[in-house]
Amino acid sequence: MQVVLLISLLVGLTTFVTASDVLVFTDSDFETKIRQHDVILVEFYAPWCGHCKRLAPEYEKAATMLLKNDPPVPLAKVDCTVETKICGKHGVSGYPTLKIFKNGEFAEDYNGPREADGIVSTMRSKAGPSFRILETLADYEKFLDHFDHSIIGYFDSDTNSLKNDLIKTADQLSEKFRFAYTTSKEILDKVEHLNKIVIHQPKRLQSKFENAVSAVEGVGNKIKTFIQEKIHGLVGHRTPSNTADFSKPTVVVYYNVDYVRDTKGTNYVRNRILKIAKKLADENVNVRFAISNAEEFRNELNEFGIDDIKKDGKYVLARGAADEKYKMLEDFTFELLEDFARKVVNDDLEPYIKSQPIPEQTGDVKVVVGKNFNEIVNDKSKDVLIEFYAPWCGHCKSLAPKYDELAKNLRKEPNLVIAKMDATENDVPSPYDVQGFPTIYFAPKNNKDNPRRYDGGREVDDFIKYLAKEATEPLQGYDRNGSKKKIMFSSQINIINELSYRQIQNELKKRQLNSTGKKNIIIKRLKIAYEKEIINQSSYVTKFHYLPNEIYREIFDYLSSFDIINSFYGLNHRLNGIIRYIPMKLNFNNLNKIEYKRVLKHIVPKIIDQIMAIDLGESSKIISCFSSSCYSELIIDLFIQSFNLIQFSNLRFLSLTALNQKQLETLFLIIPNMSSLRSLRLLEQNYCCSLNERICKLVLANDSHYSIDKNNHLTHVFIETSPPFKILTVFHKYFLNKISFDCIQINIRCALYFYPHGLTCLDYDGLSNLMSNMTYFKIHVTIGTFQPMFELIRRFSKIHHLSVKTTLQAYANGHQWAELLTQMPNIIKLDLDIDLDSYKSDQELQTFQTKFWFERQWIVQCIKSQSNSSEFKIMHRSI
Repeated sequence: MQVVLLISLLVGLTTFVTASDVLVFTDSDFETKIRQHDVILVEFYAPWCGHCKRLAPEYEKAATMLLKNDPPVPLAKVDCTVETKICGKHGVSGYPTLKIFKNGEFAEDYNGPREADGIVSTMRSKAGPSFRILETLADYEKFLDHFDHSIIGYFDSDTNSLKNDLIKTADQLSEKFRFAYTTSKEILDKVEHLNKIVIHQPKRLQSKFENAVSAVEGVGNKIKTFIQEKIHGLVGHRTPSNTADFSKPTVVVYYNVDYVRDTKGTNYVRNRILKIAKKLADENVNVRFAISNAEEFRNELNEFGIDDIKKDGKYVLARGAADEKYKMLEDFTFELLEDFARKVVNDDLEPYIKSQPIPEQTGDVKVVVGKNFNEIVNDKSKDVLIEFYAPWCGHCKSLAPKYDELAKNLRKEPNLVIAKMDATENDVPSPYDVQGFPTIYFAPKNNKDNPRRYDGGREVDDFIKYLAKEATEPLQGYDRNGSKKKIMFSSQINIINELSYRQIQNELKKRQLNSTGKKNIIIKRLKIAYEKEIINQSSYVTKFHYLPNEIYREIFDYLSSFDIINSFYGLNHRLNGIIRYIPMKLNFNNLNKIEYKRVLKHIVPKIIDQIMAIDLGESSKIISCFSSSCYSELIIDLFIQSFNLIQFSNLRFLSLTALNQKQLETLFLIIPNMSSLRSLRLLEQNYCCSLNERICKLVLANDSHYSIDKNNHLTHVFIETSPPFKILTVFHKYFLNKISFDCIQINIRCALYFYPHGLTCLDYDGLSNLMSNMTYFKIHVTIGTFQPMFELIRRFSKIHHLSVKTTLQAYANGHQWAELLTQMPNIIKLDLDIDLDSYKSDQELQTFQTKFWFERQWIVQCIKSQSNSSEFKIMHRSI
């Protein structure tokens, strides 16, 4: 036996790793290292996660900046695909998840910005005091000389009540803004403010079109509100860390904003926008303006369909009062900017929605896109559970089959929708906040403005229990605890036992339906149908004709088409309506002569346009009623005399057995006019007289799509024939140029033994034409000699795949097979299955271990079976 050794060469790759300021924690050292830091931010991530990849450079940048903070604030990360223990302990279910730890203990989830500046400002506030005390003029000037706004309280004493309001506000807003206060006489003598809280714009934003300082109006909680509304002025510098500060409606101009290298150029554009903003403010037009760096907000521009961002380009986007999205389509001018802002306020623009095409709903889970979100999720007549997912998300892929099962279990709940949306290809509207995948929300029908985030388990039972408890109206199939409701029935009749066993049996007998042997199966199907059917607790079923349509369909699905028509057709309009839509399959093989004629006369005409399948041919009962010499002709003739096959307008499958030549010719003439026919099965039988055994069976099959003419599209033809192969002769006459076969199988039993030339009646030339595309040739031989079979195989020189199965030891000769295969170069796969006595296996195997087999790398296997014999399997394997 040849053994092929595959050697893999491993090439060492040198990986260059750059130094990182982000700490890496593992399961083994997490608990130890986390205690070494007073305050630390930890990212739990997965390498394949798209959000994690986008966060990585910002997280690295923030880590470097925070190391220079006073005091330093470290950042760390944990790979949850490797460190599963610590991620499970902290309940990580989506990526990335960020958590803040203080003194070695979990303090809070991080829900702040995901860009470097935002992370830095947030973590600075967590690590230091929320405000500064300015004691000297130098402290004051240094505090003001900053890139960001400065909020300073000027008090004549430490007991001033306004100071306490400032400190309280600083505790709430220090993550976003810088706070300080002073009571220093040196500072107070230099300024014009006393007992006031003042917002100072940084020098980079100061302009003649608005004041550089603004005094806060109000006390207590009004201080916080004033700061949030006014700090960014008429045209704010909008960055990824402060986008939430800008109330709507807001108009944003994106261009090459750069306050580090090009403050002058940046402010040239901003000052022009300031003129427009001031004009509209003086007219009391309620709109905010902002400027943003186009490259920094590339993803946001992409969300509005702007992918080609030019270096000197200017782009204008807006959010309406209800968070609608708007895009200025014209080339930028300051005049058009003013017009665009007015239209946004007046709702004179068509909102922009990023959306995939609205799909056809074919599954139990409703597919939501941007354009149908409002229609499905905000439908006030239904509760909605919606999953926001990403196609690349591993957790989403794991959840998918469970989510599908959940929707299938709840598909009959009339007041509940299970939905999903690809949040990477569609706009996620407010107030839904999607920071990781999957994110799941429950939107009750009476409170669509306040959807509830689902943070429960991800198993089907977890979802059902949650929905059963939270649903606005009780689920019909489950109680509030998530347990399946039990069906209540009348105390007078037990539907499962009495109605099933007795009433149905009696009703079937009344309809002359023989239910012998079917009773238990009918009842089993009835139980399954009832388990699927949603029935209110107050519903009672006491009579056979009160059964739901679904249960009738379950019963009819088990019964034969003849039984259904005999027993139920014509009883009432309801049953007729149900039967009208049941596909009928007619198998005449269990009917006697009288039944056969009655069916043709009384049943088939009623359902002729419902019949999808007909199996007509040899039957033991029919044979006993006809003479053996003419039974086949009478069976087919009776049917053809009663009907023209063209009348069966929906017939898709037709199987006929033992047709004579006249019937075959009639059939082949009308096939092109049978537009619905997809599968044709023709069986020809011959018997070996006293042996009562088939001489030879030839099977031809075609699974490829082909068209006999423009009105007919058969997709499968199956022919089983035997000498004298009259089906092939007629088929060849009518369809020589219209169909070819790609598979041939020959089962040879007694023929080659008793009559070695038994296959000479095959029209090899005609057969070759029919099989011009044939690639597969299968032979099963149980008796006969080796040479006649090889002569037959050689006639099909174009085949690619040859399969031979036999119990004849003469076929286990590698030298003879090598001679045959040398003459048939197109064969690329050989399946040879031979049974041998085990004591001969080594001897026969040696004939397959010659130069011919080794050169072609054809592998020979010898597998011993339980019956003290060996099985040879020979196949071609590419190496």
